[in-house]
Amino acid sequence: MVASVKPPAYAITRIEGARLNVADESEAIRRIITDAVAGRGGTVFTLNLDHLVKLDEDPAFRAAYERATYVTADGAPVVRMARDKGVHIERV
Repeated sequence: MVASVKPPAYAITRIEGARLNVADESEAIRRIITDAVAGRGGTVFTLNLDHLVKLDEDPAFRAAYERATYVTADGAPVVRMARDKGVHIERV
C-alpha cells in the first residue's frame, strides 16, 4: 500500500516569504499522528535562520519548502520574527 501525501496546510504566517503552519509542539504531534493513522504521508520542515538564507538563494529549496506538509519554527529568532508580526508560535 502506498500512502498518499497530504497537501501543504494553511499558513499561520509567513516569515521572509516562508510559510509557517504549525503553532506548537502539541499541534505538530496531533496533526502528524492523525495523518499517519489515516495513511497520509507528509514532510516536516523546521524553519531556522540558515533555512531563511537558503530560501533566498536556492529556488529548488524554496519550492521544496512550499510543498512541505508541515513547517515549524526552529529557533528563537524565527519565533521572535513571528511574534513581532503579532503571531504567537512556539519553537517546535
